Amino acid sequence: MKDFIIFNTKAQALNFIKRKKRYLYNYCEGCGCCFNQERMFLDGNKVVSSYVNSHAGNVSAEATVIGKIKNIR
Repeated sequence: MKDFIIFNTKAQALNFIKRKKRYLYNYCEGCGCCFNQERMFLDGNKVVSSYVNSHAGNVSAEATVIGKIKNIR
């Protein structure tokens, strides 16, 4: 399990997301039914990491809150 991160400001959270380039991943097979997508985004005062995978039409998804902003403005 990863450590939970507390950000002091929204700017710190956005900078963290910008620096984590590996979480911005999108790959699509030529068949149209298979893909992988990873991303990190800000949802209100939470930083969320999400993963969506589809293989032969079977879709799985996961979202994890990895941080929180203490003072949202």
